[in-house]
Amino acid sequence: MFTLSDYTKSGAQTKISVLTFFIRTAGGFLFALWLSGCATSHVSTEITNRPELNFPILISVQPCIDRTETQVTDLGAQATKTFQKELNATKEFSVVSNGRYILNCEVTSFLPGNAVKRWVLPGWGATVGQVATMIQDSKTGEILIILEGNATVGGGGLYTVGAWNYIVPTAVKNIVDQLQSWAGKASDTDGAGIN
Repeated sequence: MFTLSDYTKSGAQTKISVLTFFIRTAGGFLFALWLSGCATSHVSTEITNRPELNFPILISVQPCIDRTETQVTDLGAQATKTFQKELNATKEFSVVSNGRYILNCEVTSFLPGNAVKRWVLPGWGATVGQVATMIQDSKTGEILIILEGNATVGGGGLYTVGAWNYIVPTAVKNIVDQLQSWAGKASDTDGAGIN
């Protein structure tokens, strides 16, 4: 039988059969495929002005608009609830009904994807969610920051079934992370601040 003899252990040469080599290679490939199924996100930021702020920042979350016209679930309500929950969980923000700052958001893109397709070929059957948001000063009408969050599950298999349930909340959570960073930079300025 043909063998590969590239491995040594304790000075003695170990022979690995071709079949064992291919089984181990396939296992490594499947493990890499499993790792590629994780949700990834990207957030782009445009900051028009960074005023001095008092903390926590009182913010009103307006109902998110679902521009995708999807029938799978109410993505606008899902995004709104996630924004409220995630912002209230931070020390920088407090969600109130009549805050000085208003968060407007839209679910701009959604593809429910297919876990079987992702399992067969990574990238095929990807689940994608995109959310855009802006924060506006209710007193001046000035737009302070515009954010876009993208989340994708592009590989994996059956363990990624239901990715459409968490793809939009993943994009929202990444926007909230970016908002925390923005608020942290705003808190570094001197002065009395506004609220």
